[in-house]
Amino acid sequence: MSNLPRRLLVALLALVLLPAAAAAQQQQQQQQPEPPRWFWSSGLGLYVMSINDVLAKDLGLERAHGGLVLAVVRGGAADLAGIKPGEIVSGWAPDQIWTEDGKAGTIKVLRDKRDQTIALTSRKVAEGADRNLIRAAVPARAPRKVAVDPSGKGDYRTVTAAMLRAVPGDEIVLGPGRYTEAAFLSPGVALRGTERALVRIEPKAIWLMVGPGEISLSRLTFNGRGVGFEGVDKVTVTDCTIAVPDKQTAIFASGVKSLAVSKSTVSGAADSIGLSAFGSGVAASDSVFGNHGTAAIRLFNGSRGTLRSNLLNGNWSGVLVSDSTVDAADNILTGKFNPDAKTDHNAYGFWLSKSGATLTRNVVRRHEYGYYVTAAARPVKIVEATATQGRWGIVLIGSAAEVSDSLLMQNLRDGFYVANPDKDPPAGPLTVSLTRSTVSGNGTRGINVQKFRSVILRENLVEANGTGVLIADSTGIVENNTIVLQRTTGIYVTGASDVELFNNIVAFNSYGLLLDVAAKRSTGFNDVYGNFASKSFPLRDGNYTRVDRYTTRDGEKVRVDVYPAYDLKADTDLSVDPGFVKSGTDYSLKPDSPLVRAAGRNRKYLGAYEPAP
Repeated sequence: MSNLPRRLLVALLALVLLPAAAAAQQQQQQQQPEPPRWFWSSGLGLYVMSINDVLAKDLGLERAHGGLVLAVVRGGAADLAGIKPGEIVSGWAPDQIWTEDGKAGTIKVLRDKRDQTIALTSRKVAEGADRNLIRAAVPARAPRKVAVDPSGKGDYRTVTAAMLRAVPGDEIVLGPGRYTEAAFLSPGVALRGTERALVRIEPKAIWLMVGPGEISLSRLTFNGRGVGFEGVDKVTVTDCTIAVPDKQTAIFASGVKSLAVSKSTVSGAADSIGLSAFGSGVAASDSVFGNHGTAAIRLFNGSRGTLRSNLLNGNWSGVLVSDSTVDAADNILTGKFNPDAKTDHNAYGFWLSKSGATLTRNVVRRHEYGYYVTAAARPVKIVEATATQGRWGIVLIGSAAEVSDSLLMQNLRDGFYVANPDKDPPAGPLTVSLTRSTVSGNGTRGINVQKFRSVILRENLVEANGTGVLIADSTGIVENNTIVLQRTTGIYVTGASDVELFNNIVAFNSYGLLLDVAAKRSTGFNDVYGNFASKSFPLRDGNYTRVDRYTTRDGEKVRVDVYPAYDLKADTDLSVDPGFVKSGTDYSLKPDSPLVRAAGRNRKYLGAYEPAP
């Protein structure tokens, strides 16, 4: 063999040694202890932690055996049977007492190094019920820094042991390494990693804290499972990385008074959720939520959310809010909307149902619905919003809203859509206003109002959409808008509507004003100019068009569009070139524009922009 080439010799040795190495690795994996994991018994009303050799050594136990009782629900079956935190459960019978109600049985407990069998009857703790926990008593001492290191260089090898012996005010510092235990967190401690990239938490179940108190987590990396908090007073998550797979939630909060997430990265996969809150106060700031297949953030059941300067990137939906309130400012939400993809559920930037909101300076891109609001009895405020590259920009269904200073641009359907639901419309009057906004380049309609009372459109630029403004079977005021370059109609008012049209500039569309004879309307002081129903010669005047009905001998009513219909022109209307500074980019008026000196209703200027003095 010594005469063989060196490269061939190495290859032959690898073939000989590889099976042995693989067998050794497999044997080593099989010898790895199962990591500790907490379990909840709703029938007995207790939390237990499975014990492996490492945890047993941390706790000073003679051997790994059974489950360590972490906490007992006051008044539950275990509490009534006298079971205490810190004891070890080694068995129970029958299995039904673990989860069911009213089952008689026994539980075996290691107490004072002796096995005792205790008779009891299960008492199921209802899901979502408050859990008044009895925790293990800890000798009084001053708070201190506690080191946890899997290699044995710290005070403990396991987080569980550190938590069990912690007192409020302790700082538990995790050294570099891989932590596979599913920890049950204790109140009053600060848990941080020495360096985020080196502290990897990879448990089989979430890290959980239940009951009143405070906790802070910082500089930790979670991979595979997230963290959960139930009934906690205050939670702080700072500079953490949390990555979860399909159908998992990275951060869960139920009944938490205050949860603050900052400077963290929360990522997921198909059907995952970044942050899910029920009846909780939540603040998220300066963080990244990415690639969640369900939603980045959910606020449900009386939650209160404050979202500041976050990046929500590549999520199916951004922020979902139901029966809650949210104050969101300076967030960027970029979705995965693909108009050609087939899907069975909608995607939203912001979705609000029966909720209150103030949404300021948020940018929503590539979500099917940029902002979708339904059943908002009190005005939702949307200020300086951007909604672009979706199917709809802002959609308001049966809701009151104030939208101002916003950009609704390049959506496939409508930039701004207002309607009442088909079933169970709201009983009281609701008002929607859109002011000082730009609605541009939307495929079907810039502004679409359907069967709604009432809508106010003021000082908006409506540019280069399919139809500029459609008012269908609705009541509204359209005043001081600049409506230009629509592919079809500037303003279209259908029958059964009641509208006021004043002080608008309607120019360079195919049709200017398209008014149904059945609609109630009052108009005046509009500049309607340069709207041509035909762009080729002979040009056809489309400034004013009347929608009429012709009744046939069979009694059928056939729609007839009559243009030009200058009988619709008000005595105070103008028909002059507006004199824009630069059509397509700047729709303010040149100093020599004839509209600079024109006075409209209430002696106000015409169009969306006040002329320079």
